[in-house]
Amino acid sequence: MSHKDEATREALASELGELKDKYSHLQQAYTKLRHQTSASQHGQPEDKLYRGTNLEAVSELGHS
Repeated sequence: MSHKDEATREALASELGELKDKYSHLQQAYTKLRHQTSASQHGQPEDKLYRGTNLEAVSELGHS
């Protein structure tokens, strides 16, 4: 494998790792958002932690 191919492979592997991390973060935020929505539909008070996390997730989705 040439040096150029190896560098490309390493760059793509790094990008894949970053995308996996971002996906995991968004998946967690989505799960929290579903929990918040479910709780508010059942008359339970909103958790400020979930609300803050959801605002962060929505903001991040808007920048993707």
